[in-house]
Amino acid sequence: MSLKPATTLAGIRENCFPKPLKSDEQIEAFYVDASAARSKHHVLVKELETRLGDRDVVRILVYGHRGCGKSTEFNRLCTQLGNKWFPVRMAAGDYLPDSGVEAEDILLAIAVALVKGADEAGFQPSEFKKPFEKVENYFAEISETKTTEKEANATAGAGVNSEKSFWGKLFGLTGKLEAELKYGRRSDSTTVRKIRQTAGELIAAVNAIIQEFQSGLGEDQTLLIIAEDLDKLPLLDADRIFAKNSQLLAAVNAHIIYTIPIFTLQCPERNRINSHFPNPKSLPMAKVITLDGQKGPGYDVLEQIIYRRIAKEAIAPDAVDLVIRRTGGVFRDVFDALLSAATSSSAEIPLSKDTVARALREMEDAHAKSIAYPVEDPEKSFTRPSSDPLFKRIEEIAKHQAAGESVSAKADLEDQVLLASGAVVEYNDEAWLGVHPLIWSWMKRQRYEMPDDPFGP
Repeated sequence: MSLKPATTLAGIRENCFPKPLKSDEQIEAFYVDASAARSKHHVLVKELETRLGDRDVVRILVYGHRGCGKSTEFNRLCTQLGNKWFPVRMAAGDYLPDSGVEAEDILLAIAVALVKGADEAGFQPSEFKKPFEKVENYFAEISETKTTEKEANATAGAGVNSEKSFWGKLFGLTGKLEAELKYGRRSDSTTVRKIRQTAGELIAAVNAIIQEFQSGLGEDQTLLIIAEDLDKLPLLDADRIFAKNSQLLAAVNAHIIYTIPIFTLQCPERNRINSHFPNPKSLPMAKVITLDGQKGPGYDVLEQIIYRRIAKEAIAPDAVDLVIRRTGGVFRDVFDALLSAATSSSAEIPLSKDTVARALREMEDAHAKSIAYPVEDPEKSFTRPSSDPLFKRIEEIAKHQAAGESVSAKADLEDQVLLASGAVVEYNDEAWLGVHPLIWSWMKRQRYEMPDDPFGP
């Protein structure tokens, strides 16, 4: 990624590839503080710093729409916390499959991430090694299973340091589990299934690893675990993990932040989730339009973000205006649209409104196809219920939005599905739902009963 505004199509593609800002240099070059456009009362990083300053072990849920900038904010948090904290990041996509995830799988992924971190840091075992031998024995016993060829290849490099250190030995054992966790089947005979059946022992093992990890850090640093990208979990997985089994994740005895899908909190079990994770923190959307149809504070923020990445002479002003209005404050969609536009065979500098419009039109169809009820058991049947109730709910929300009336999410499956698909966006600070502009225009083209689009043509 270049650290200067792009002046070529290749530069636009590089700077607008949708990924978090990681390095201090990237943050310095491209980050724009969107706090004022997100909320009048809450700033995520400051609130996380405050919570982590509490004496007791803090377990925090962070929610927000996919693509709203959570990972970048976590990167900023880790930088601002300084040397008093030792962050260990567990990105779900690196450890977990796309679906079929259980709470125990997340615990195992955290264990693997901790063991990797300890081995890389060169930690030596503490004098309290004897109790920790139970952890070695647990992972050694549970990992006695055959692996597929894919798993064998994945683990070939995982145990490289297995003879070099105490942590390396454990790393060799957990490496095998990591491969099966990511690629293995979920039959009753697999290692992952065995682990799920011994959740109590797994929690004890994870907490023993945490204790040993903290011993390696000493008194000057505190471990912080960030389990991120869990907000990308499918609806049924997220419901099973957070609404039904949140007590397992709350048993981790360390300062820990979990991301959670925004739709999961729109469920009848929210009070149960809150009992284990009080006061979840949100990263609200940047509002590009207000409820009364006026330009919102998020418009100027997104304009700044775009011009940080693309030179003003490399994109037409009306193209910038269009991509901001048609993406509804979803940062990921802005970058997806600009990347797609700059990839078009007809694209040229400056990037034109027509080129961006074609990219947005293609995104409309892709977004619309995601509006569907989840399949309970895809291994048995791919039959889905009709999506008609979902589109009727969108029509209802659109009519209220066009009239300047606030609509809050219901604790039902329809609103969960719509939030999961991104068809509707919840502006958390004011708790009102808005129809995504791309879905609004798509439904208008499909002759649904939609009022005039407040985002303009």
